[in-house]
Amino acid sequence: VGSVRWVQETDMIPMPVRWRDCEVRGWRPETREGATFTTISISKRDTGYVEERAYLFGGLSRDLHSKIVYLIFDITKNCYVWMLQHLGDPKKKRYGHTAVEYENKLVIIGGAKMYSKEAKRRECLNDIQIFNPISEEWSEIIPEGKHFEPRRFHSACIVGRQLVVYGGINSQQDYLSDLLSLNLGKASDKSNSLGNVYRWTSVATKGDEPGKLAYHSCQFILNQERYRGSGQISLTYLPEIRGFRPKIEVEGMYVFGGRDEKGPNNKLRVLRIGMKPCEWVELGIDGPAPLARYGHSMTFIPQKSIIIVFGGRNDNNFSVEGQPYLNDVWILSLEKLGWHQWIPEDKKIIPVPRYSHCGALLGTSVVIFGGLSDANYCRADVHSIDMENSTMAAFLGKNLRKLSTKLFDPLKKKGGEDDKVVFENFAKKSENPLAGLARRQSVKAMPEIVKKSEPSNQLFDNKN
Repeated sequence: VGSVRWVQETDMIPMPVRWRDCEVRGWRPETREGATFTTISISKRDTGYVEERAYLFGGLSRDLHSKIVYLIFDITKNCYVWMLQHLGDPKKKRYGHTAVEYENKLVIIGGAKMYSKEAKRRECLNDIQIFNPISEEWSEIIPEGKHFEPRRFHSACIVGRQLVVYGGINSQQDYLSDLLSLNLGKASDKSNSLGNVYRWTSVATKGDEPGKLAYHSCQFILNQERYRGSGQISLTYLPEIRGFRPKIEVEGMYVFGGRDEKGPNNKLRVLRIGMKPCEWVELGIDGPAPLARYGHSMTFIPQKSIIIVFGGRNDNNFSVEGQPYLNDVWILSLEKLGWHQWIPEDKKIIPVPRYSHCGALLGTSVVIFGGLSDANYCRADVHSIDMENSTMAAFLGKNLRKLSTKLFDPLKKKGGEDDKVVFENFAKKSENPLAGLARRQSVKAMPEIVKKSEPSNQLFDNKN
């Protein structure tokens, strides 16, 4: 089994983050479970100002939701503000779906409908809906050939131009283990005069596959310098950059937690890309690690090269804490690959334990909304995890694990030969731990709004 093991440092220091009970002025959406929070940067054409929005879509409370609402931080009033952009389409109501940003559009995949008493099950979906925040129009991708199985509580991310979907639960309550991709950029059949032809394909992999999994979370993690290289990033290709010393040692699709028929887990797996086939590895980090969980949130903060995991559920925790819901915060350094639990001093503003909530990065804060706790819906408040830059450098510099020289167990090939997995050990680190990944602020020019009288299934810009 391919596994990576890291060594722990013992000198721990306090975590430089804090909870903030956010002020929200004006209207606010109804609380819910199983919704998505997706950050999209919108360029104002009249002023050139880039507004960062966290789009909330779907979810379940008294009913399923389909309205398009987003959260912004109003710097003039020093508070958060909810905005209702679109009344939505009742046919698009769902929960347990995934949503990603691609070319400044909201891409929504799968999910589930309301429970049917007649069918005695919750019907799952496998459609791909697109919302354009500029034109405020909906469109749909209808792939040709074999569709992927309808599902809910799966994971999805964007790798270059490829939409990657993993796992989930189908309408028969079966856990799924397939890994699929859909090219959103380049048409696979130019003979179609109407535009793109989209097709789902299975992703070839080697290594220790996670297997059947749902209620997990994933993030695509890449050194931002890669985007300056030549060629298009994909599952099988990563641009090489001369003189490039990566801060993030292991790049790819990070998958954490989730559950299967046996219960929850706390495994951290990475689908390494830039090779054919892609490779699954399990990162085994010595020392403390988060409790096994599912229905948690996992947010990537590229400015600091860290991942923040919050909340979730572990039914085995009931005998210890008296409830299965969690409200702990764990931080994973991507530079040194070490976990650290943050235990805040001020207990009064810690959000109540929850799962099936949603989280997003807005600026340098992780915003949390909704979820379930103790069989009740959480209040429609906004909570944020703020990071203090003054002490973050010391934390990243002293608190986390160093790379071990004995890294890997052998992988067995089908032919029976041992194949040692080899990663490059970039020993030299940046002198400034905060000289990490600067988030890309450049926003692609939005295409001209397509008139409603001019139908087209060309949903995204095709370049090259």
